[in-house]
Amino acid sequence: MATSPLMPCRSRSSNRRGCRRIAYVGATGKREDHTLGNISLLDFYRREMHIAALMATDHGVFLSASGTTELATFAGQQVSIFNLTCSHLEGDGLRWQPYAFAAIWQGTLNEATGESITLRGDGSYMVYGVYE
Repeated sequence: MATSPLMPCRSRSSNRRGCRRIAYVGATGKREDHTLGNISLLDFYRREMHIAALMATDHGVFLSASGTTELATFAGQQVSIFNLTCSHLEGDGLRWQPYAFAAIWQGTLNEATGESITLRGDGSYMVYGVYE
């Protein structure tokens, strides 16, 4: 029987509920296929394991979300939104209004206009924001 790579994390907690939030680093490595695979794990952790995970890179942070999500930002922060399963997606606090993008590239290169953004979707999406 295969075991999950997160089993030690899930079994560590004294209340047996395990870790609910994790951050992973060093996940971009030197191969783009591994980078893409590690980014896609964020949504798996959220959906299947009910873990809020984020992935810190050299230049910013990736996270997976669904429904309504409010995120702290700074004016001018570069933000990308990757639609995974939404048929409706909108938001506030961004230079360009997000929508249920049909292709991954369509949600890249947006910009926060203030101290927070709010995204509302009827499915899953990923967000990337650069560091200040």
